Amino acid sequence: MAKKTQRLRLNYPPEHVTEPILYHLAMDHHLVPNIRQANMEQNRGGFLLLELMGEEADIESGIKFLEQTGIGISVIGLDASGGWDI
Repeated sequence: MAKKTQRLRLNYPPEHVTEPILYHLAMDHHLVPNIRQANMEQNRGGFLLLELMGEEADIESGIKFLEQTGIGISVIGLDASGGWDI
């Protein structure tokens, strides 16, 4: 199967800032996260602009994991083409 790239904006509430979310995406869902931009504060939360690379089914399972965890998700685009217009 072909590898895909999904661009996401992840919005972290403060209670999830210290959790190893990207570790779980990599290890449990076989994805390669690439942080493109971030602004995070422990007491206020924050955001990540992220590329997730992997098989389509793994990307889908990773997004479901993020939703179940309580991380806000905005899909920016596929295949890393174009800019980061959000």
